[in-house]
Amino acid sequence: MAHNFARFFGGVDNSFRTIVAEDEVVVVEHRLSATLPNDRSYVNDYCFVYQVRDGKIHRIREYMDTRGGWAQVFGPDEPGQLLEFVVG
Repeated sequence: MAHNFARFFGGVDNSFRTIVAEDEVVVVEHRLSATLPNDRSYVNDYCFVYQVRDGKIHRIREYMDTRGGWAQVFGPDEPGQLLEFVVG
């Protein structure tokens, strides 16, 4: 997804809401707003939990509304390919 993010999400706005750090754990909550290749609007809240070791990110856990995101991408239409993914 990292190689295709800019192709899939246009006009991106990240609104950071909460950043909390304690010991080796950092929690970041944010809302991602964007326009999809099919011109639909996309707005979803995300929560990332970073585990840090020796000053580097060791593990990331991501939480989001996957069903809500899916519905925003495809709506009531039959799911289809929005763009061809590039493997980096």
